[in-house]
Amino acid sequence: MVIDRHQQIIDELTSDAIKLMSDWPSAREKQKQFILAYVSSGFKNATEAARQAGYSEKTSKSIANQLLTKLDFFHVQEVIKILKANFEKRSTELSIASLVEIKQFHTRVLRGEETDFEVVTSVDGTASIEEVPPRIKERQKSADSLVKMLSDSENVNRTELALDKLFNKLEEEINGN
Repeated sequence: MVIDRHQQIIDELTSDAIKLMSDWPSAREKQKQFILAYVSSGFKNATEAARQAGYSEKTSKSIANQLLTKLDFFHVQEVIKILKANFEKRSTELSIASLVEIKQFHTRVLRGEETDFEVVTSVDGTASIEEVPPRIKERQKSADSLVKMLSDSENVNRTELALDKLFNKLEEEINGN
């Protein structure tokens, strides 16, 4: 799942990079390829990104350094700065479980689809680690959590409806209806 999130971020950033560089002249093609390769690496290896962009093995380290630091390549640095900021933002966003994920987890526990591991001692006294379904108490906790989440969501919906009615009534009074 972590790999999927990381790849999702890389895919989003690649798309962002292409948009940011869409008006660049064709003479900057290697620079574009450098940025795309650098994004692909998660901003970890500029030398390898330069090599993948088509710069020679011999010069890739110095070219990467120039692209990242020299004023002549400010346009490259500006795009990378934006992409790195987006990378940090999306990494943070995707590191936090969404309400949907939490509801799905509690539903799986409630249904006994999530399992746990515990030490089980057999009749002959040997112990082994076995996968076990959630106990009734754990299922009840998940059910309680789900009910609370769903009722909180329902309360928000009711509050929004009540506010809409109040705003409509105020609007009618203001307009003289």
